[in-house]
Amino acid sequence: MRSIISILLVTLSFSLGAQEKQARFDDLNSESTGRYDSYLASDGAVYKVGDRITLATTDVDCAANFSFVRSSATERYLLPAVYKGSHMRITKIRVEGMERTGYYVTVYADGVEFISPCEVELERAISSGEIECFGMTAGKALAELRKAKEKLDLQLITQQEYDAVKATLAPYIR
Repeated sequence: MRSIISILLVTLSFSLGAQEKQARFDDLNSESTGRYDSYLASDGAVYKVGDRITLATTDVDCAANFSFVRSSATERYLLPAVYKGSHMRITKIRVEGMERTGYYVTVYADGVEFISPCEVELERAISSGEIECFGMTAGKALAELRKAKEKLDLQLITQQEYDAVKATLAPYIR
């Protein structure tokens, strides 16, 4: 009987210790540096190890390089923009930085084609449009608001429903 209880206690302690470790954009500081299983970004989206991210298909000049996506091989270099639309799988999420310069999240991912692995400065890549973000962007919010306005004009939704959609999307547009 004691051995069964001991096994249950060991199993319980392992399952409690295996909780997902999540970094949050609002809480980046010196105590948050290290490795994480997931990250709650400024756009409200959660990025997890194993998720696939897509390099932007728009807003990046084809003749240029990405600014916040780079090879993490021995000779680091910015990833050429010819890889627009490519997919990468997140293999590691780290909070890095210093108090003097600030803290940031770096996502490590399996590379694209012959470039492997890659690093992505996540918040900068999201805000610059270099990766397609999981969360709501100003462009997506504006498009949804326009769709809601069309539905209102066609009397498919009520003014109250439109106002609710507008209130939800307004913070992303400003």
